[in-house]
Amino acid sequence: MLAFPLFVNTMPPMKKVIISAVFLTVALGVFATSIHAMSSKPKEKVPFEETAGYKKIDLRLRDGWQSSNDNNVFECILKTTEKADAKQKEALQNAGFKTRTFIGKIVTGSMKRGDLYTVANLDFVEAIELAVPLSLKKK
Repeated sequence: MLAFPLFVNTMPPMKKVIISAVFLTVALGVFATSIHAMSSKPKEKVPFEETAGYKKIDLRLRDGWQSSNDNNVFECILKTTEKADAKQKEALQNAGFKTRTFIGKIVTGSMKRGDLYTVANLDFVEAIELAVPLSLKKK
């Protein structure tokens, strides 16, 4: 880097401007390319089956998740580690869980299949079950 200013100082003024402009353009090009390369690297997502969240969902929800597409909506019941506070309610909403009812540590609501990964991997979520309408329960 020190050689560049010394080299430019021995040249006529117009050549200094041209060489400086070329040097600056190349430097910015290299910098911009490296920034773009860093931002466009895909983030590796661990398969859902290998996460702690997958162990939190019941068998019926696992079957439903495996046999559906990302637009399917699941009615679910969540169990949290403690009564959900405002921050946890917001985290559920941001993760894609549309809450309906909060009863102590139990939360009811719905989510799309594609949001199950995020919701199940929230730290305060202990378990998720697929909700069963009362009309389908045995008498």
